[in-house]
Amino acid sequence: MIEGTIKKLENSEIEIIGSISAEKFESYKQKAIKDIGEHINLDGFRKGHIPEDVLIKEVGEMTILEEMAEAALRDAYPKFIIENKIEAIGRPNISITKIAKNNPLEFKIVTAVMPVIGDTNHKNVAKSVWGELSKEKLDVTDKEVEDVVMEIRKARAKKDDGHKCEDEHCKENHDKEKNPPTKAEEAPLPELNDEFVKSIGNFTGVEDFKEKIKKNIGIEKESAQKEKARTQILDKIIEKTKFTIPEVLIKGETNQILHELRGKIEQLGLDFEEYLKQTKKTEEDVRKEAKEPAEKRVKYKLILKAIAKEENIQIPQEEVMKEVENLLKYYEGADMESAKSYVEDTMINEKVFELLESNK
Repeated sequence: MIEGTIKKLENSEIEIIGSISAEKFESYKQKAIKDIGEHINLDGFRKGHIPEDVLIKEVGEMTILEEMAEAALRDAYPKFIIENKIEAIGRPNISITKIAKNNPLEFKIVTAVMPVIGDTNHKNVAKSVWGELSKEKLDVTDKEVEDVVMEIRKARAKKDDGHKCEDEHCKENHDKEKNPPTKAEEAPLPELNDEFVKSIGNFTGVEDFKEKIKKNIGIEKESAQKEKARTQILDKIIEKTKFTIPEVLIKGETNQILHELRGKIEQLGLDFEEYLKQTKKTEEDVRKEAKEPAEKRVKYKLILKAIAKEENIQIPQEEVMKEVENLLKYYEGADMESAKSYVEDTMINEKVFELLESNK
């Protein structure tokens, strides 16, 4: 479908200069008209039932051609990648170089490709890391349990005191700026007895309460150790493995870190621009700070991908699509291909980590 040439660039990238024949390009016209028509409101017509000539006059010929180009490349690019055995990673950068009615569609695509990564020696590295971490004690002490119990009692005391304060209209008396509470005013801790623990959860009594806290602390310690092992294994593999990182992936990951930061700031009820003013930074400053962690994230992803390839780890498509459907229930309107890529990568990475953890 695509006729083109492939040129290797620096930093594990390639450039595809190609075209799609005028006949093939024209075959996407009806699909483009249908897709655009379903999203256009026009007086006197129902969505999806606007005559072709009226629709073209309304949106313009170029809008139709651009929709045709998007659909054509969405179909053609993956096939071209597979046919030419290109291990493309990340989103391609597509530029239309020529688009006109009854003419071939011409374009340029720059995409990152999987860099050449030598033997990761991942099994031996994992065994070594787990050998060291296994020396760490994960026992839960009585003091750790008592500390958690105390925090729960304090939290309940504050909650009860707050309700009491609301009932007696005493908020002004507890205004920390006008009249800070003294130790004597602090709410007394609830007594640790069966009645108390039953009021806060599904516990049969104090001993059951403490036993479940102990179990949860143990689970948290094991989980923390697992995360520590994953990071250490990847770091050690990276130390011993030399490979080129595609710049486009670093830029993409930097953008992702910036997007995550914006989200966190907005969740706190703050404006991102105001945050920049308060921290005396520009967006460019934040980007520069994000570049190093972005590069590390990319290295992690590439190493995981290399191990998955070496071990031939794949996920059945029906399992991937099941998870994609669940994901799209929470993120309506999300791009299907992006969701599929995200889910598949996440599932493969988890399989890789399971493999590494089996080498204890």
